[in-house]
Amino acid sequence: MFARTNQIAAGDEISLLNNSLYKLYIYHPRLYSWFNTIAAQILKLTQPKKK
Repeated sequence: MFARTNQIAAGDEISLLNNSLYKLYIYHPRLYSWFNTIAAQILKLTQPKKK
């Protein structure tokens, strides 16, 4: 009843699961959301405008 579920991961999934941003998303979702919003704004400002 209290057993944790296991999942098999390989390849790119392992690098995602070991990523610090993924851990931030799991343990602090509101902080991750704030960080993601700021990163999106920075990308929007630094990308060249399309003609």
